[in-house]
Amino acid sequence: MQVKMSVKLLLWSAFSLFYYLGFTNVFKMIDDAAAQNSGAQFYSLIYIALIAHLINKYEKEFPRACSWFVSICGLAVITAIVLTKQAMPLDLLYSPFYLCLYLALPICYELFRFVILKNTSNSGQD
Repeated sequence: MQVKMSVKLLLWSAFSLFYYLGFTNVFKMIDDAAAQNSGAQFYSLIYIALIAHLINKYEKEFPRACSWFVSICGLAVITAIVLTKQAMPLDLLYSPFYLCLYLALPICYELFRFVILKNTSNSGQD
């Protein structure tokens, strides 16, 4: 059990890195589109929904823990490491937009889980 959980944490850590890298691309897209589209931050929600769907689909044992781990590690920890290496202030980590992003993935995961449970319970009643 200990080895299995260690492997899961390594996989979640790798997934967190990819989550961070994907968000850097989403932020570039938001910056590029912000001049023409005031609702460009909506793109980040689409990306979060995709990640929540992947967690819900592939993580069978601890999906809720995975969503929290990926959210906190992928955004807070890796961003702090990158900003520290670049000798930049860590103020970005405490901005309201970023704080909302920390909670967005676990909330989106719960919404996906709720919809799936609702659909399976409704299909059983038919």
